Amino acid sequence: EIRILMAISICSVVLAAALLSLPSFGPKQAIAFHLQPFTRIKVPQRLLSTYLLGERSNTRRGQQQQPQTRKIRYSVAQSLDGFIATSDGGYDWIVEDTSIDMGYYMSKIDTLLMGRGTYETTVATDFGRALFSSMEVYVVSKTLGKDTMLPNVQLIDPTKSKLDDVVSNLKDDQGKKDIWLFGGGVLAGELLAAGLVDRVEVAVMPVILGQGIPLVLPPASKKNNVVKLNLHSAETFDDSSIMLLKYDVES
Repeated sequence: EIRILMAISICSVVLAAALLSLPSFGPKQAIAFHLQPFTRIKVPQRLLSTYLLGERSNTRRGQQQQPQTRKIRYSVAQSLDGFIATSDGGYDWIVEDTSIDMGYYMSKIDTLLMGRGTYETTVATDFGRALFSSMEVYVVSKTLGKDTMLPNVQLIDPTKSKLDDVVSNLKDDQGKKDIWLFGGGVLAGELLAAGLVDRVEVAVMPVILGQGIPLVLPPASKKNNVVKLNLHSAETFDDSSIMLLKYDVES
């Protein structure tokens, strides 16, 4: 009996080690490699899926899981000195890396939220128009008219509707995926100050611009507002020297 218990304990430790190492592997082949020796061991699917996502559920056994609001994720590329675009909105300095799994990220979102400048820059490209046609898109602007926008793009005019309330309602829309705060720095600053952003995800490029549009522009009414973050994960890509940093915003 002692030998059996020791064998079970060893298997448990090895299985736990394999599961805990999963978040550091992106490719599905790596996941299959880790799980192959344990295909006969039944692991609760919910537990397994939370490890695959790199996040653990706080729900205890027997406890009913409460409906979760959608996350707003401010995900951008930035230069090493903190700019997300050149002064004229250019982004041709962004380094490409095909090993970054954008398909996985895109599978987690279905809504884009952005300011006027970001919309005008992106909609002028083939990529932008294709992206907008596949998502719900909301643009915050005081100057744009609905007749100047793509048919599926919805306008949020902060002079007619309170921005905080509109965005809160978007987050409370159950059954949908997360919201990608697509830019820019002004809108990000307003929503961070209002406590509406859940995660900041920055791909730091090995580039120094010297000047440009900063990652965040705090609203004039809250210049001293401090937003505290907790590191969720950090990953480096050796081929491109990109560092991907993900932070959860403290509530």
